[in-house]
Amino acid sequence: MKNFYKIIIIILLMIGIGGFTSSKDRRSSEVRDKKVVATRTSSVLSGLPNGFWEVEGYGLVLEVDSGTTTVWQVTDSTCVKGDDDFVIDIRDSTAVGDGYVVTQDAVVTKYHLVPTKLPLTHKDKAPVTNLCASLTALDETFTTYYPFFTARSFDWKDALANLEAKVGSDDNPKVFRSALTSLTAKLGDGHTFVDEENNNSARSNAFLNRLDNDIEEAEAMIDRELRVTRKRLKPGSRKSGAGGYVVWGKLTSDVGYLGIDSFEEIGGEQDDVTGDLKSLTEALCMAFADIGDLPHLVLDIRFNEGGLEVTALLAAGYFVDFPAPAFVKYAFAAPERTCQTVEITPSTTTPYSGQVILLTSPMTASAAEVFLLAVTGSTNAIVLGEPSAGEFGEVFDRVLPNGVSFAMSMEVYTTLNGISYEAQGVPVDIPATYDKSIDTAIAMTKSFN
Repeated sequence: MKNFYKIIIIILLMIGIGGFTSSKDRRSSEVRDKKVVATRTSSVLSGLPNGFWEVEGYGLVLEVDSGTTTVWQVTDSTCVKGDDDFVIDIRDSTAVGDGYVVTQDAVVTKYHLVPTKLPLTHKDKAPVTNLCASLTALDETFTTYYPFFTARSFDWKDALANLEAKVGSDDNPKVFRSALTSLTAKLGDGHTFVDEENNNSARSNAFLNRLDNDIEEAEAMIDRELRVTRKRLKPGSRKSGAGGYVVWGKLTSDVGYLGIDSFEEIGGEQDDVTGDLKSLTEALCMAFADIGDLPHLVLDIRFNEGGLEVTALLAAGYFVDFPAPAFVKYAFAAPERTCQTVEITPSTTTPYSGQVILLTSPMTASAAEVFLLAVTGSTNAIVLGEPSAGEFGEVFDRVLPNGVSFAMSMEVYTTLNGISYEAQGVPVDIPATYDKSIDTAIAMTKSFN
């Protein structure tokens, strides 16, 4: 029923408001991606029986030996020791059948552990580090676990052949790393990269291409837009919290504004999930105490590049009054076992019940898109602006036998109806360029009256 009302509202708006600017095409980007990093906590896996436990769908095998857990990254033909982040970040485990389901601090994924054994080729656990083994591991990792070659119109066989031609017979890991960096840049997935700081993804090139690929100018343009937007808040109404990442106030006497610029590192400390959740809760409680009674709310996540999934879902909880299904996620390599419907948990305060207008842009990415899916899937919020980045899912670290490391996507996120917006972004109901979004939103609210 909420979708019916939403459609009626949009039709009325399109009749009543002229001059909408067409959505711009998304392009690939170079602005820094925000990787999901969880709080460092002690492992809860010490109670697992000794042996090997496969993390289904993720190419990981956990070796438990007298309370000590070693992480192995495996493909059909290779086995390399991984870092302990996956184990350190686990907060809970539950026995299910002959295996376990474990969860982590910063994400809502339920990882399935099943008893297994390392293949005979891995029995010595001493991986060969030559070039051939690294090429094999790279090929098997991507062909088994990467979901989006079709969505991104990317020819993996051709890309791998180009990488092999660049590397030749050179065993130097630096040469391999350089070739892999070029490959992932062409892929254009902000969650699949070699160098995070120089990550070439789909999001900021949508701005860079407007500015002759000038990264500094793109960042300055975003900063200017945020300053201009927030100067428009009525005198005395502008407030902020969560380290300045949450800003709210009144655009008019009956239109509230809530800007959320990040879903991580908003508690003052890096890698502090508890602090982030506490800081965001405090900020949102204050914000809705001030603007929660207004009939219209402009919810601005245009330049939110993501962060922690649990933080995004906490924020979504301020727009529902009962547990509501939000989206579906699963590991590409094991969709049947790992598929889960993620729910929003309502906040303890009265939820906002007015009309929400969500502002998005190609910079809206990762956990911000999770928030977008959650709010639009459970309310009649109208999305205004440009399509989001189309970069969902967690970032998973991998290492090759030659020591070259990279990060990649392994998960698929869909709407409750099974639609994936990977590589295309969540579409908008009302198109507007980033610099016209506020004016368009205010004009929309007038048509409601």
